[in-house]
Amino acid sequence: MELIDDVKQINCQSSKDSIHQQVFFQNFQMPIQTEEDLVRVEKFLENEVNFKLSAQKIARIGGHTPYEFVKRVFTKILSDDISVKYSWLGAKKKEVFSHLHLSRLIINAAGLNQATSSCSSKDLEEAIKNYLRRAKERLITKNKGNSLL
Repeated sequence: MELIDDVKQINCQSSKDSIHQQVFFQNFQMPIQTEEDLVRVEKFLENEVNFKLSAQKIARIGGHTPYEFVKRVFTKILSDDISVKYSWLGAKKKEVFSHLHLSRLIINAAGLNQATSSCSSKDLEEAIKNYLRRAKERLITKNKGNSLL
C-alpha cells in the first residue's frame, strides 16, 4: 500500500512540475516588454520551485559559449526595450540587473546547460554585461529596420 501511495505522490509531483515548467513561458508574455511584467516574473521566481523549474526550462535554450547562451536566453525572455534600462551594476543611472532573480536564473540555467556548465560565473556575468551594454545598439538597428518598411 505504501508503494502505491509513493507512486501516486510521484505522479502528482511530476504533473505539478510540468505545469510549473510551462507556466514561465505560458503565463508571461515573452519576451518581457514592460516593467510591470518584469515585476510579475520576479515575484514568480521568488518561489524556489518555480525558480528551479524555470532554470531547467531555460537551460534547454542552448548555446555553445557563454555569450551565445546569454544572447539566446535574453532574446527569448527580455525585450531590448527593457534591457536598455539595465546594466549589471546600475552604471550610468540604469537599474541594477545583478540584483534581479532573473540574473541568478540565467547563471543557474547556464550551469544546467551541457555546453556552458563548465563556464565560470564570472564568464557569464561578463556575457550578460556585454549583452546589456549592446541593448541600445540593437534598438537603434531595429528601429532603422522598421522605418525602412
